[in-house]
Amino acid sequence: MKLDFKGFTLIEILIVTFIISLLFTFTLPHFSSIVLKLEQKKFLHQFVHTISLAATNAISFNKPSYFFIDGHNRTYGLSEKVYSIPENVEIYASGLKEITPGLYYIYFYPDGTANQAEIEIIYGRKKYIININPLTSAIRWKEAG
Repeated sequence: MKLDFKGFTLIEILIVTFIISLLFTFTLPHFSSIVLKLEQKKFLHQFVHTISLAATNAISFNKPSYFFIDGHNRTYGLSEKVYSIPENVEIYASGLKEITPGLYYIYFYPDGTANQAEIEIIYGRKKYIININPLTSAIRWKEAG
């Protein structure tokens, strides 16, 4: 009588486990860098969208609107919408109005103008520049390196 066992031997299971662990070892850092890039893009798009919303609100509601950056609380936004700035983000700006120490504003006016501003965002090893045109309130941003 012949016994026919169908299954895997211990060596086969160890080899498969070893191969799977090698795959994880090489692919996990790649996936974590992808997640970091997605977080950076999400933050930047939300940041630029919030500035754009302030410009649109000024024209739509025919009253001045503003975008703020609060360095002490690490937040930014509009009066009714506040977002947090990630811990690994550094923001440098010129042309913003400082109301109180650490609290900076960009004003947008109903005629479509704004105070000229340039914001530099350093997120990890990436640097982004956001420019606001004072005559048209046009917002441009680019990766600087």
